[in-house]
Amino acid sequence: MPRRGQCGRIRRSARSLTSSNPESAVGPSRRRTRRIAQAALGVVVVGGLGAGGWVYLHHRSGQGVTAQAAASVATSPPRTVLVPRPCTHVIAGPTDPVVRSLIASWSVKHPATAITVWRTGTTCPIGIASHNATMPLLPASNEKLLTSTGALLTLGPAFRFTTRLETADTSNVTQLVGGTLAAPVTLVGSGDPLFATYAYAHKYLGSNGDTLNALAARLTKPDGSRPALRKITGALRVNASVFDRRAVPPAWSVNDLGSIQPLSGAASNQDFAGDTQNATVANPVLATAQRLKSALRGVHIATTGAVGSGPVPDAPITLSEVSSPPLTTVLRIMNVPSDDFIAEQLVKTIGAQARTPGTSTYGIARVIASLRGLGVLEPGDRMVDGSGLARGDRETSTTLALLLLAAQRNPSWGAPLIGSLPSPGQGTLKKRMAGLTARVHAKTGTLNDVSALSGVVHAANGKTYTFSIMCNGLAVSQILAAHNFQDAIVRRLAHGVSG
Repeated sequence: MPRRGQCGRIRRSARSLTSSNPESAVGPSRRRTRRIAQAALGVVVVGGLGAGGWVYLHHRSGQGVTAQAAASVATSPPRTVLVPRPCTHVIAGPTDPVVRSLIASWSVKHPATAITVWRTGTTCPIGIASHNATMPLLPASNEKLLTSTGALLTLGPAFRFTTRLETADTSNVTQLVGGTLAAPVTLVGSGDPLFATYAYAHKYLGSNGDTLNALAARLTKPDGSRPALRKITGALRVNASVFDRRAVPPAWSVNDLGSIQPLSGAASNQDFAGDTQNATVANPVLATAQRLKSALRGVHIATTGAVGSGPVPDAPITLSEVSSPPLTTVLRIMNVPSDDFIAEQLVKTIGAQARTPGTSTYGIARVIASLRGLGVLEPGDRMVDGSGLARGDRETSTTLALLLLAAQRNPSWGAPLIGSLPSPGQGTLKKRMAGLTARVHAKTGTLNDVSALSGVVHAANGKTYTFSIMCNGLAVSQILAAHNFQDAIVRRLAHGVSG
């Protein structure tokens, strides 16, 4: 529990955040969160971020998961660089009577509520409202703010996934007879969560997905190293070894299983069956192999070999490749509708950039390291998956506010993060806060008993406010009321408050 010093500072515990096994609480009686001391308005200094050098992670832009990723591409961990730390002392501002009244009336009936509201864009953040700000609660999909930040810091905003068709370097490749290739062809997956058929991509991904059709079509065009292909008599293989074989995050409880599609290093159509988001596939690798065969047939390339999984060819040469949109676009596609599958695929990709095969556990560890480097973690925080579906996730509203504050002060990665969040009228905010589209970017989070909203408001008075509101212990019937409570606070901020 944080201890107050003589100067009114909150001192952080020296203990580090760990990604230990999640809590297995699934029933209402086991979902109770322990109450931490109520954060007071006043002069508050976020501990661990006082005077001294601010450590952040200096990262290199990712180059994409290459076709040789399954053989492991060694990368060095991000280097820490000491730079002057901006002020993170929270200066007490006047409490707004409307916001104060909203919090008081809501919290008396819903004690498992945590709120942090700061005015930012100032030398030091100014405290506007605080309630249970150091209480660790279930963040639901607000966890994607952590995942997004970890991806931007470790992979880089310009990172792209690259999926390749490869074959062994044999004379069959350079001396094709009549456009026939007798050697096996292998699709080497990169973990790309947007890799899809043309029909699926245009229906669900805003035409941003890499299409199997494009990968196949490029084989029909000579590229200088080979003539156009017209027939493949070798086997069609798919390799997914860039990731481990776990189809779900290891931290999930039995109740979480089946919440999203199976994870895979060679996913296609986000591992839904067919071109619609209905049933999921049982075998992602086989499903992708069958889609590849169909895509080849669609561009008049005949195939006669077996279809299935296979290794990356020895001394491979690339026949065709496609790259995803940059990470900034991937995050937008993830955060606007709050896509859990993309979040968990990103976590494994973060792990795979330093260690192959990529695992959820190692990816989470790297995200935690990057967040710790930013200095945004609270002692009670606990990140165990990337999507926020796990019951073991815990964050404080202070943590989420600090992360958004850091994003505003580091536009190289922070601008893409905030820009990836929906505004009112979009995605998960489609039916909320009408009229504030130009003023609000915020991430929602919803479980059966959780509603959360964290983001940034650009008020009519020219001021900027950063907020995080997490409500736990709700009945399903109370989710809408929680939305209305959160929206009322944001609306008040958008019109400008004192401070």
